[in-house]
Amino acid sequence: MPALRARRAAGQEVWWYTYANVGAARMPGYLIDKTLADQRVFGWLMHQWDVDGLLNWGTNRWGDALTGNGWRDPYKDPLSYRKPDGRVANGDTCLIYPGYYPRYGLDDPSAGPVSSLRLEALRDGFEDREYLRLAARSAGGAFARKVAEQVAWFPYPVRQANVFDFPKYTTSAEVFARARAQLAERIEQARTGSR
Repeated sequence: MPALRARRAAGQEVWWYTYANVGAARMPGYLIDKTLADQRVFGWLMHQWDVDGLLNWGTNRWGDALTGNGWRDPYKDPLSYRKPDGRVANGDTCLIYPGYYPRYGLDDPSAGPVSSLRLEALRDGFEDREYLRLAARSAGGAFARKVAEQVAWFPYPVRQANVFDFPKYTTSAEVFARARAQLAERIEQARTGSR
């Protein structure tokens, strides 16, 4: 998009900030109610749009859903965020869970936090982004773009306005796996010099 290209030309980084808003149904986020593709696709989209970072304002909001105060058991109650207008976000600000929870066999009081599947899918997406970077460097940007478009694509005309149509993306684990395998094969071919 023109605004992103202008920031890049000025030597600035571009970061995304995601939160549960009225568009949550049509864009990726951290909600439990949606597919894990929502987290994994961030790495692919960041590569395609040349985005440097992803900001998430909360990973362990275990307090009251509206105020954030006190203690809410995230294992029992997934409602991590409630907006004053009544909209809710299950898991949006809760990507890790308490590591000490004897009821689930987590009986080490000094244990670190437990990762959510959503955080692990986000990690997988960032690993995919690194595969895309390596493939683009070794096999050319056109190859990496072609593979990335199997996962996420932008079927709208690009325009500069206060209206944003979010890219479409697959929710199929098989499509993610197949695309990653294509990248890995091309990276390995470049590394070993084989075809």
